[in-house]
Amino acid sequence: MDTGLTFQQHKSLGAMLQAELVKTRSLKLITSWSYGKSKKTSELADKLFRTLDKLICELDNIVRDEAPRGYANISHSEYQQEVDPDSCYSGGNYGELASELQNVKNQFVAGFRPEFRGEDLPEEYQRKRRRSGFTQSEHLHLEQTLHHQLQLAKDTAILIKEKYKIMPKPCGLDIGKLADKWTESILCLMNHLNYQPPD
Repeated sequence: MDTGLTFQQHKSLGAMLQAELVKTRSLKLITSWSYGKSKKTSELADKLFRTLDKLICELDNIVRDEAPRGYANISHSEYQQEVDPDSCYSGGNYGELASELQNVKNQFVAGFRPEFRGEDLPEEYQRKRRRSGFTQSEHLHLEQTLHHQLQLAKDTAILIKEKYKIMPKPCGLDIGKLADKWTESILCLMNHLNYQPPD
């Protein structure tokens, strides 16, 4: 009988989800710069980011709940990173994973025009300007990214539903439904941008 994800499964899933969150956070910024915050594209990108962020937060709550009782109170000498719940869904804030996530972000933003590759737009882009959307090559880059993320979201939903189908809903939320909402958010953005779903 399945009793949830193993610790190693949580770590692997957490690393993958954090990588997708990094890309989605950058996409949220880039769409707001390219389309304007009030436009539908920006709203859907923001919804995608918030949906994935919520899924990660709830999985973080689950792995902490599943951690050995009293783990939060261990001494420094007893610390073991390989069983630290912090290393699963929030481990991107430090160490080797932080460097990997920076590389993920750099590779993702490299598909957009140079002025969109920093945390802040150059001053001339902060002024009123015509919001022209994405270029053709940027659309192609984003479509490929969303196709990949869509497959990951579907696989994640299947895994979560298999492992938690007979367990109490953690934190009062249905984690399977949250995983489905991630898939739905990707599809909404793809449909809005007229991207074809993968075969």
